[in-house]
Amino acid sequence: METILEDINAIRTAEQSTLICSMKPARFKAFIRIVRELVKLHGPHPIRFEHGRMAQPIGNGNFIVELDMGNLLGNGDGKQGSVPANPGGFSGNFIASDTHLRELSGVVGAGPVEVHDCDGVILFSNGHTEGFLYKSSQAAPHLSAPILKNATQLGEEVKDLEPKDLKAFVGKNRLVSLNCFSGQLEQITTRAKCPYTFRTASQPVLMGRKPDATFTAQHFLALAGKLELSLSLWRDAQGTWLKTHSRAKMVNALVTFELLY
Repeated sequence: METILEDINAIRTAEQSTLICSMKPARFKAFIRIVRELVKLHGPHPIRFEHGRMAQPIGNGNFIVELDMGNLLGNGDGKQGSVPANPGGFSGNFIASDTHLRELSGVVGAGPVEVHDCDGVILFSNGHTEGFLYKSSQAAPHLSAPILKNATQLGEEVKDLEPKDLKAFVGKNRLVSLNCFSGQLEQITTRAKCPYTFRTASQPVLMGRKPDATFTAQHFLALAGKLELSLSLWRDAQGTWLKTHSRAKMVNALVTFELLY
């Protein structure tokens, strides 16, 4: 605690900061929630946003996150009289930890939270208290869209899935197998469980059949939101990818790409 207070006091006495953007309390809470999930996968490594958007490999590099929080990290809800230096929204590289995210949770209040670019840190303040994340001297990669530009889709996209049911089925299993029949993604399986068939109409047809192809995912539904969940398989020169499209609360779009094996 003393170290954190010393760091904050040093920030207060630093040179004039630059306002990046501001967020309403609910949007700031959503930002903390998503960054916390990223840190679970990525550890203490740089995370990069460009105008409220993120597109970078996470963890071992075989898992790519494309996240649009432009509406959440915009500038239309700040304190009256504040003029952000970055009208396009939040941009920057930072390193987050559980300790600093807990400090940011204490900044949530009734009023908006201003985000400032200070000397070595990104400062979050509601006018009463503040927290911060360290800026990274090493810039994280920002990938250009589309991520799977030269990939070919395998089968059709599986839409209108229930994230809650799928997450309950997977539980704490680290590895999830994805089963394809006649080139179409139809099922997932985990250790010591019968397959989960995505479409009820396919379940009796596939019962007892062996899949034509099986792929394994290590981050199935990682970061996936609770709305508009869909899955699709894609193949390029690197191999086969699982594309997971969903929408989290207060986020424009959330897409992940995992290289399967």
